[in-house]
Amino acid sequence: MKDGQSKKRFAIILAFVGAGVFILGVLFFSGKLGGNNSNTATAPEGTIVVWGTLPDEAFNNAVQVITNKQSKIAVLYTQVKPDELKSKLVEAIASDVSPDMIVSDTATFYSIKQYTQALPYTTYPEAGFRQSFSNATHDMVAPEGILAIPIGIDPMMMFYNREILAAAGYANPPTTWANVYSMAPDIIKIEKGQLIRQELLPFGQYKNVDNAWAILSTLFAQSRVPIAKTDPTMGKAVNMATSDVGELSNAGQKVLEFYTQFSDPKSEFYTWNRSMLDSKKEFLEGRLAFLPNFASLTKDIRDRNPNLNFAVASMPQLNTDPKYQATFGNVYVASVLKKTTNPNAAYAIWFEMAGADFQKAFAQSLMMAPALNTLLMLPPETTYLPVVYKSALIAKTWYNDDMLKTNQAFNQMIEGVISGKQTPQEAIYQAERILSGDNF
Repeated sequence: MKDGQSKKRFAIILAFVGAGVFILGVLFFSGKLGGNNSNTATAPEGTIVVWGTLPDEAFNNAVQVITNKQSKIAVLYTQVKPDELKSKLVEAIASDVSPDMIVSDTATFYSIKQYTQALPYTTYPEAGFRQSFSNATHDMVAPEGILAIPIGIDPMMMFYNREILAAAGYANPPTTWANVYSMAPDIIKIEKGQLIRQELLPFGQYKNVDNAWAILSTLFAQSRVPIAKTDPTMGKAVNMATSDVGELSNAGQKVLEFYTQFSDPKSEFYTWNRSMLDSKKEFLEGRLAFLPNFASLTKDIRDRNPNLNFAVASMPQLNTDPKYQATFGNVYVASVLKKTTNPNAAYAIWFEMAGADFQKAFAQSLMMAPALNTLLMLPPETTYLPVVYKSALIAKTWYNDDMLKTNQAFNQMIEGVISGKQTPQEAIYQAERILSGDNF
């Protein structure tokens, strides 16, 4: 009975996806979306310039799926650093040499949203979007329409050194943070008082922890602390102190206490300090047992050290209760710029990116998960991707519209606690003010 119900739900989702793509296709080719060729019956053609924050080789491999179908359209992709994209885009628009599309994570997208065009609900109904795409992508739903098309989810994962675990007597990675505590005495190696020879995990600092903001975002998500939300009427609302689940009291404070204890020399779990190399380098050199990081890092680690015996697992959880299962997910989206000179071709590429063929190729090329629910339910039989897809299903996000402020807020929050200059409550309050845009 349950199997039949699952298949029925799967069929309903497929129907929504098909209906959504059908609506888009009909409106596009009937010319109702406007553009230079809106009164012709010819297929869209020309060169579409795409700027993005993803590696060019990996993205170009994925986009071949589209250009094989849209044979009259060429896609010219240029990789741009996330912190440079907005300034370069403003210059390009001023010089009338703007790209047609942007592909980026949502934090970068929010910084350039004013230059992009939303997809109206008359073109793609909100209900169809919500049914088709993962819950982690629903921040793209706005009063004016669908802000951008989600194309992938890069969840936070736990990379682990197989040899370190085996030497400590463990065959499998931890599934909860309680498991991490129990493994600590067998993994941490400290000599001559405080000289750390082998590390458990890179918690407790900020500047030498790769993607520390995403690690903290994961811990907040597991405690159901929203960090920041946006509302059409209320605007941006920041909350890093309290949980959406009433039974978790002082949730934000406990996240900070948990994270910072690993760099406290007086703690029995002391394993990290500011003298360490960057956490990714420590892992690559075989001294770090666990490296929390984005799934897309897999290929980079494998390429940089082919001899490293590592694997990828889901992030440990706060507990086994399903309502707390979470990891942070970096959602990647595609948007069309208002200044595109070839809207018909740009929309054609945009719609293809919403389809299963492209998203499957995108996920495999970038070592991420697709954003489509239908694909998340059917992970490929590969070494890494099944666990990545599973993590994407529980991925959470928050309204991160300024990475500079995010890094400033999170860095000062951690530094304030580990230096002893602030209590966790005071550090959280200061971080909230920074994210809210308050001046000191």
